[in-house]
Amino acid sequence: MIANFGTKIYEQRQEIQQEQRAKKVEVYEEFMAFRFKLLIGGESQEDDNEEPQDESDEEPNEDDAAPDTQDEIERYLREFTHKLVAWGSEPVTREYVAFKESIKYDTDVALSHFEKVLLEIRRDIGYKNKKLNRGDLLKVFLDRPGLDAQIAAEGKKGIAKVPRGNRGKYSTGATVTADPSP
Repeated sequence: MIANFGTKIYEQRQEIQQEQRAKKVEVYEEFMAFRFKLLIGGESQEDDNEEPQDESDEEPNEDDAAPDTQDEIERYLREFTHKLVAWGSEPVTREYVAFKESIKYDTDVALSHFEKVLLEIRRDIGYKNKKLNRGDLLKVFLDRPGLDAQIAAEGKKGIAKVPRGNRGKYSTGATVTADPSP
């Protein structure tokens, strides 16, 4: 009887974890789709060897379009923050805060933090990330000359910390390379 009770509790915990994982995946996929739209923006994703398609046959998909205005971006970020607080794991939330802080000062460093957010998202949904090298996730969707050199340079010099005055009580110690003072 005790073993049966223990099994029932275990099964209930497993069910709750599966439901939470499904919701996290939904929130994380939405975040990644939005960020990829911002990063890739107007770049064409067609292969150069493919023949152009007649666009009159297909309706434009609004979900594939990059956000048009700063207001749209800010509205999405408010909505995502609400979802992240409810569903994001602690490591994902920590890295997201570091990413948001770093983007204020240096977009190149922010890319590095964005990759850390992606790695934490993958870890949170069950991937190990053991065979991924630094920069691998960025290279999947971002074709940027000098990306390897930037990653190597950051590894050699290290990354400076955000000045203490810019950190809140729950700061993760977000890193930047630029001096934030005017």
